[in-house]
Amino acid sequence: MKSKLKYINKLEKKIKYDFNNKDLLEEALTHSSFKNNSNSNQERLEFIGDRVLGLVIAEFLFQNFLSEREGVLTNKFRYLVQNKQCTKIAEKLDIINYLQLGNSEKNKTTHSILADSMEALLGAVYLDGGYDVSKKVILSLWDEYLNNDEILNATVSSKNILQEYLHANSFSEASYSVISKDGEDHKPSFLVEVSVDKIGKVNALGKSIKEAEINAAKKFIDEFEIG
Repeated sequence: MKSKLKYINKLEKKIKYDFNNKDLLEEALTHSSFKNNSNSNQERLEFIGDRVLGLVIAEFLFQNFLSEREGVLTNKFRYLVQNKQCTKIAEKLDIINYLQLGNSEKNKTTHSILADSMEALLGAVYLDGGYDVSKKVILSLWDEYLNNDEILNATVSSKNILQEYLHANSFSEASYSVISKDGEDHKPSFLVEVSVDKIGKVNALGKSIKEAEINAAKKFIDEFEIG
């Protein structure tokens, strides 16, 4: 293994799992911008890791919140699997120190790269050790979020849900613009439009620009049946 990858035993200790097939781990830590002889990178592992993470979290919520209705479970699920959480855990693992990146990405590592790499790592664990092993790893890494009522009860903004969907499906980012402001200064009403290329646009009202943007995102999700 090359450069940073010779230190991956430290990463294995952090996730409490030793790989049988080190090539899988190397692939999970190789960004698509990095050129290598095999042309292998983390993208396919990211695909399966995202699904494994979703299944593990969904199973945990189903088994531990027996009295909650589907909508509440969905809200908790979205919060736990969103890119923001994957990024936090990737940062906690210092995963950036183990990644193989192309020159174009070395000096501008984004949250997206960290989240994608986290999912790829989970995909590699699943393929190497199976579902039970990957479940154990995920529940251990996500433990502080799964058992913190204050965090788990937090709601997910419709803007974040829309952003996650657009990112996952390779659409351009949503664009928000204020169309009008009505009412008195002490009681304003804002009309905001949200638009996404190749999908469409909708308008919604709110007592503040932030509230109008959230309402517009929710309306967009409902109208275009996103999520």
